[in-house]
Amino acid sequence: PLELAWSFSPEVPEGKRALPIEASPVVVDGVVYVGDQGGKFFAINLEDGEKLWEFEAASSITGPAAVFGSRVFFGDTSGIFYALNTELGVEAWRFESEDKIEGGVNILESEDGTVRVFFGSHDYFLYCLNAKDGTLLWKHETENYIMATPSLVNSGGQQAVTFGGCDGVFHIVPADGEGEPRSI
Repeated sequence: PLELAWSFSPEVPEGKRALPIEASPVVVDGVVYVGDQGGKFFAINLEDGEKLWEFEAASSITGPAAVFGSRVFFGDTSGIFYALNTELGVEAWRFESEDKIEGGVNILESEDGTVRVFFGSHDYFLYCLNAKDGTLLWKHETENYIMATPSLVNSGGQQAVTFGGCDGVFHIVPADGEGEPRSI
């Protein structure tokens, strides 16, 4: 039978209860990355459950993060998208969308070496940012919220981002932002 190795509970002021951890954790190189509904984002040692660092975001974190190289990426429900250093939890950059971010993140390194970060927002846009500095590479508008985590596929010989929207449509958008998006 399986046995519990450790558990993690964020510190809370006396008389208060811990806020839920709704986001799925991401584990990379022995570190668990996860945010909570109180807006705290944690790096936790997978071996023993000890907190390595924590970062205070502007609001609730409900979607899973993604890690690429020495950065971890996630969004919060105030519409801010963050890139943190994985070692110390120091903010590298932030990007502000126009509404909350509830879904997860996906990352693609292109043949030219550009690393693109994809996420959706309640402002009806799928965003593509440069992972290095957070600059907007492109955005794709839909007819409703985007709460899904974008997926990466090869479509018609090119890399594409796919996601379902609250508009009831399955979207396929070229990952480089060039070419015609499709909907199903």
